Amino acid sequence: MKLIKKIAICVSIVLMPLTAFAETYTVNFKDADIKELIKFVADTTGYTVIIDPKVKGKVEVISQKEVDEKELYSLFLSVLNTHGYAAIRNGNILRIVQDKSARTSAVSVKKLIKDSLDTFFEVRKVPGLKKKPSTSELVDWLKLLVSDDLAQEILTSKQSNLVPPLYGALLKNEQDVELLQRLAFMAKRDS
Repeated sequence: MKLIKKIAICVSIVLMPLTAFAETYTVNFKDADIKELIKFVADTTGYTVIIDPKVKGKVEVISQKEVDEKELYSLFLSVLNTHGYAAIRNGNILRIVQDKSARTSAVSVKKLIKDSLDTFFEVRKVPGLKKKPSTSELVDWLKLLVSDDLAQEILTSKQSNLVPPLYGALLKNEQDVELLQRLAFMAKRDS
């Protein structure tokens, strides 16, 4: 009977949720440099952090209760957002940038891809193209859109739908480029 009790205790200890053993943190930063908060989060999460030189300022974060690592990271993202910054995660690397530079966050990347695909298929529908853009040209174009610091609004504006930004990556044939420019000119003139 004692052996069964010991086994039951061992099994219950092994099966206890790991959150019971999770480390918790108290977050209290009063009038602290934002880089102190970033360093604290980097130390606790293990992320390698790259901070844009434009990231600066004072923060005030006061937590009444202890938070685990996941809650700490969520709180951290909220603080960054409140101060106009964003964290872009790539594996174990975290880039802290001004919010306008954070176009590659999950939501904006999805929107960028959706808007880019819509534009891509519209360009493919243009009558008279000698060579319709292929998927490899789409991929090249997406790389340029993401790497070039284009605002999301440029891609979705009415005028950009006529001639998309960096359209030379989509249209490899010079005659197709000229055709698209003529059509855009005519559409602009008619409106």
